[in-house]
Order: sequence, then C-alpha cells, then structure tokens
Amino acid sequence: MTPAERRDIPEPGCRTFGPPPGALLDRRLHDEWCAWASRSRLKPFVRLARTIRKWEEDSLAYISTRLTSGLVEGLKN
Repeated sequence: MTPAERRDIPEPGCRTFGPPPGALLDRRLHDEWCAWASRSRLKPFVRLARTIRKWEEDSLAYISTRLTSGLVEGLKN
C-alpha cells in the first residue's frame, strides 16, 4: 500500500469531517449532466433534469453518505 493510499484510510474510531473524497466530483458530474439535459431538445430529458435539480441536495447526500430515511419511513407504517 502506498503512503497516499494509507493517508485516505481513517483511523478506527476517528470521525472525519467534511465531504467525502468523491463528493465534489459527484456534484460536478451532476451539474454537467443536468446542464446538458436542460439544453437538449428532448422533452423527457429536460423534464428529468428539472426533477433531478428539484431533489439535488437529497440525491447528493445519499451519494456521499449512502444513508436513507428508510428505517424511519418503515416505522411510520
């Protein structure tokens, strides 16, 4: 394992703060795709881009944390 790879592994029990390493890349790709889809002349893509932007924070939060509210929603039923 190289020193760079070792640096990216947090110590056991150590809390990390800030966005995970891939979060900024995810946001950039998300923004680029939504911009492309909005400029396209395909109405389904324009509509999908609008919907994705509406839920942008929630979808990016899931990508970076892999946490959902499924347990809470399941308890409501």
